[in-house]
Amino acid sequence: MDSIIELVKGGGGLGSSERSGHADFFPNGGEDQPDCKNGIITNIGKEKDLYEGNIIAVVIMAIIITVFINAVIIITVVIINAVNIIVIINAVIINAVIIIVIINAVIINAVIIITVIINAVIIMPIIFNAVIIITVIIITVIIITVIITTVIINAVIIITVIIISRSHDFSLLG
Repeated sequence: MDSIIELVKGGGGLGSSERSGHADFFPNGGEDQPDCKNGIITNIGKEKDLYEGNIIAVVIMAIIITVFINAVIIITVVIINAVNIIVIINAVIINAVIIIVIINAVIINAVIIITVIINAVIIMPIIFNAVIIITVIIITVIIITVIITTVIINAVIIITVIIISRSHDFSLLG
């Protein structure tokens, strides 16, 4: 036997010239299967033995069909498992890319935070100096205001004294 196909095709031809079923169906048009003259069925018994109750031939055919179906199922399972493995590999690759993106985001955020800290360290003395300068300006303005106010008050006092002294006679003193 050369292959599973030869085993399934069987020998002695599986065609039938007899009526079968309710619609008078003739498998293979009533002719023997081509290239299936010397298969396993020939060695077990003739075609008519299947119809006459040859249990061994029926069991062997059931085994052959079962082996073929099992082979198809196994191949299907192997293909499905291969597809599953490919899907899992793709998921691992996608997750690796996501992890790389997250790591890059963390690094970028760390660089931004460090840059902000460095800028704060550089800018803080400038801000501190600006606060000192503004404070000095405010204090200077206050001092100038106090001086101007004092000058105005003194001027008012002097003018008031002059006005009062001219309006009163201080002849009693001298």
